[in-house]
Amino acid sequence: MDNSKNQNPCLVAAYVQGACSGGQFTVDPLAVNTHYVGPYVDEANVCECNTVTYSLVSACAICQNRTYIAWSSWSTNCSTVYTGYPETIPGGTAIPQWAYQDVTVRFFLPSYSLLLSRCQCILVD
Repeated sequence: MDNSKNQNPCLVAAYVQGACSGGQFTVDPLAVNTHYVGPYVDEANVCECNTVTYSLVSACAICQNRTYIAWSSWSTNCSTVYTGYPETIPGGTAIPQWAYQDVTVRFFLPSYSLLLSRCQCILVD
């Protein structure tokens, strides 16, 4: 599930979310029995309220053997939602094609076993 630059979904998710915060964003590892939540009302922005970021963060959770939430839950605090990634892709990364799937009508649907076999998510503090 790495991108063309051999970056895992967690790192790519940090890049795309960081595009709205001066390039700084950390995707922390998940504790057991937890999942990533969507953006908080006061922090919701174009870099988080889009289907690509949701797919990347969901894949990041799966790489850690954790669960993920539905798009409708992720985007609940977003005043505007975007299909695709509406910002310029940050330099230094690339968004993998699978992250562009339409999650607005169904869950993010990776081939779970294939995804796990290809995940090498190493989260750096």
